[in-house]
Amino acid sequence: MQDCGSFLSHSQGTFCVKIYQESTGWHSWIKITRRCGARTDYGLAWGCRYWFEPQGVYKEVCYCQDQDGCNYASRIHTSTPLLTFLVLTLTSLLT
Repeated sequence: MQDCGSFLSHSQGTFCVKIYQESTGWHSWIKITRRCGARTDYGLAWGCRYWFEPQGVYKEVCYCQDQDGCNYASRIHTSTPLLTFLVLTLTSLLT
């Protein structure tokens, strides 16, 4: 997680940038880069841009203003009664 507004950050910026790259094939790899930005490279204000590079690498660049927007990992919060209901329903369907 990068705090782009902090005076301790290596590069001052006004928003977060997340770059996701993925190659396909036998020796596939995934690279995720998070950094701060002061201007966009593609004229895109907020959101993501997706494309394939000529070498076949899938690339996705996301810009977001809030600190959690690029670095947020969604969590599913489920209540115990709901989970119990789902387990009982599935059990009764399978028997």
